[in-house]
Amino acid sequence: VWTWSADHTAGFWLRKMVHDTLVHRFDAELAVGRDGTVAADLAADGVADLLMAIATLSPPDSADPIFAELCGDGQTLHFHATDPGLGPLGQWLVHRTSIGVVWEHAHDRADVTVRGTAHQLLLVLNRRIPPDRADIEVLGDRALLTHWLEHCAF
Repeated sequence: VWTWSADHTAGFWLRKMVHDTLVHRFDAELAVGRDGTVAADLAADGVADLLMAIATLSPPDSADPIFAELCGDGQTLHFHATDPGLGPLGQWLVHRTSIGVVWEHAHDRADVTVRGTAHQLLLVLNRRIPPDRADIEVLGDRALLTHWLEHCAF
């Protein structure tokens, strides 16, 4: 099937729709004052899915450079899920390069680190909750995180 990624299977769209529906469920729950809950592994996969879309669409010469403003000159962001049992799937190291965004499951020093549950990170990265909540830890260059969040909207 057609996709904007290298994955041209129907599974691509199934995964995309699961995460899109999940985020809209969060919208409904947040509207009534609840954060809701989600399994840590599903939330972690949602973070990875979002980063994969950004990496695919961020090169400035892309057919649809929706995330071109996320290109950079070597800045790094680290998203660290604090849920037990996620292992490396709960760590995302993002590199902003001149040719696009690149990410990997890795734990390393970064210009800014955001720590919270995978659910919280998914909500922050989808701009559903602010990163300055007391239960989310931001270490390092907050301006870099702010820039990232301002330019990663679909």
